[in-house]
Amino acid sequence: MNLDIIQHFDERADSYDRAEWVRDPAVMAVMIDFLGLAPKQRILEIGAGTGAVLAAALAACPELGECVALDVSRRMLARIRDPRIRTCCHNAEKLPFGDGYFDAVVCRQALHYIDDLDQCLREVGRVLSPAGVLAVGQTTPFSHVDEAWWKIVVKARQPLRRHMLTLHELIARLMRNGFVVVRTSQTRATESLQAWLGRYERSAEQVAEVCRLHREAPAAYKELHCFREADGDTLIDNCWTFIQARKSAAGSR
Repeated sequence: MNLDIIQHFDERADSYDRAEWVRDPAVMAVMIDFLGLAPKQRILEIGAGTGAVLAAALAACPELGECVALDVSRRMLARIRDPRIRTCCHNAEKLPFGDGYFDAVVCRQALHYIDDLDQCLREVGRVLSPAGVLAVGQTTPFSHVDEAWWKIVVKARQPLRRHMLTLHELIARLMRNGFVVVRTSQTRATESLQAWLGRYERSAEQVAEVCRLHREAPAAYKELHCFREADGDTLIDNCWTFIQARKSAAGSR
């Protein structure tokens, strides 16, 4: 894992929970649904940050089994207060767990930071039980209409990203690493551009470039993302893509 990414999330730890998407009820509802919670189920969250998904899972099903939050940032993990959530500071490309240990793995808005994504997914398959489920949540383009501009915007906003993942790219990655996709879903979530710009430190050049890209976005992009002005702010709809996958028969052997 690149040290720049660890430093980035260490620096974001204190303000991370102020981001609306972290505990967005609509986003969280789909993540919980795709996990298919059951008593005694053991769950691993990769790129857990402050453990929001596991906290929501435990609220929905207090009888869950072991819940493990894995992240590369110790400062993020230190903000987890629920004693039922075990923390593990480790990268996702060599998971420190036995084969078939977990009944479910969840990864929300983190896959794009992992250097070797294929290796990570192979490791997820290894630690999942034969009937286990993988639940993925990622912001992606809505379709081919906004894909090219979306990738430009995201690269400017989050230069440490390793991958600009679309729905089709996610599915292809999962399939080639031993998973079958059970179902997918997409939903909208509104974001304030000013709130995003104010959450943590950025250079004046980065702020100017992000603002320019939003201002000069193609009309079709603005329409699809429902750009609107409110009290001097720009509100934008993002696309959240969710995937539920299981190990294929070949991947389970």
